[in-house]
Amino acid sequence: MRLQQPRFEQKSEPDRAQVPCTASSLSDIADKVNHLLAISDTRWWSLAGQTVKQGISRYVKKELSELRARVTRLEGSLSAEKACVAKLEILLLAGHQPRKLSAEKLLRPSRS
Repeated sequence: MRLQQPRFEQKSEPDRAQVPCTASSLSDIADKVNHLLAISDTRWWSLAGQTVKQGISRYVKKELSELRARVTRLEGSLSAEKACVAKLEILLLAGHQPRKLSAEKLLRPSRS
């Protein structure tokens, strides 16, 4: 008698058209950006051991990857102009100073 392996359904990516771009979603992304920036602040890392540093680095990379995918899904439901505005709003909500932003940075396509 053979044991059957449980079958897991693969979770598919949500359809780009099904991901609305709302003020709440932009605010959530900005909060995540601030969280990752705080964790990535290496000024206090000298107090941490190598294992902790590697763990933090892996966590930040994983979270950034998920954040990029989320922003890409949002951009998929927007026109180019609205995507540019959404990126600007995300950066502003995350506390970036407007004088540090450039049009080229905003218009540059997201890297996946």
